[in-house]
Amino acid sequence: MSFKTLVAKLVKEGKSEISAKKIAGSIANAKMKGAGSGPTPAQKARGAKMKSDSKEMKPHNMYGSGGVVKFVKTMKEHLALKKKGYGHTKKK
Repeated sequence: MSFKTLVAKLVKEGKSEISAKKIAGSIANAKMKGAGSGPTPAQKARGAKMKSDSKEMKPHNMYGSGGVVKFVKTMKEHLALKKKGYGHTKKK
């Protein structure tokens, strides 16, 4: 969306032209710095760390239809039950 188009949209939504230009300008500046173009290197690193931490899962219950409850100890068991429709909340 171009600067002019965004300003017009904001004015149509009830913003004054001055505030619409300020808002559009701040969005344009953020996009020039990389906003909206995918994760930054720091975000990628944080995501990779979270994925590696999630491999150390805590044993927990998985709930299936009909009140079936299974206790899983490994990620392999968890994913197998997930494929079968099990979840983390009790089903009615």
